[in-house]
Amino acid sequence: MGLREQLSAHDERFICIHDLLLLLAKGEGMPIHEVARAFILNGLLSKAPHQLRNIFTGELLACTGDEVDAVLYGVSQDGYAYLQRPNSADSMNVGFLREDLEALMHEAGITLPAAADYAADERSQDLDQAHQRIAELEAEVGRLRAALEVATMPDITTSIGGETFAKLMKVIAAYPQAYPGKTHVKLDDDLRPWIKEKFGCSDREKHVFGAIVAQHFKLE
Repeated sequence: MGLREQLSAHDERFICIHDLLLLLAKGEGMPIHEVARAFILNGLLSKAPHQLRNIFTGELLACTGDEVDAVLYGVSQDGYAYLQRPNSADSMNVGFLREDLEALMHEAGITLPAAADYAADERSQDLDQAHQRIAELEAEVGRLRAALEVATMPDITTSIGGETFAKLMKVIAAYPQAYPGKTHVKLDDDLRPWIKEKFGCSDREKHVFGAIVAQHFKLE
């Protein structure tokens, strides 16, 4: 067996309690806090030896059941929110060895998720987080681009006077902060009502200003 296979076999032995609860919730079609509550009531997980895994080295250490109980009670109260909280012991995962759980789960009529399910679920979570981050970055790029366009506009305010023009310039300057990174703003439903309410524009002004802002910021 090569080094890669040895590491894979070692890692597949360990089941993190967080992953166990997430996958059982999906498999059973139950809210995760109900899965945690079921394990508190049946005491099943307290019968298996508990392990701590160093997430950097994969080293396994035996531990007491206090860490597992803390997770179960936390999830039973706050559900997914508990699993997403920062943890001072993030370098260690609490869980079990697969061989210690299989017999107990079988006796209780519970199917233990396969090792491949954990990897697939982890990849799915990573992909969701990546998509979310991409959307955030695209919005930020749009906001910065719009702000840059306003900042680099030729200063023609000194050559064109009048209250109406000054009001238009205020509308253009305020738009990137009001709708950061957004290009799907609806002209009649969103933009023009905002112009009228925010700047006290007349119906004629909001109509004209809306068209100018939409053209300038290339709204779709």
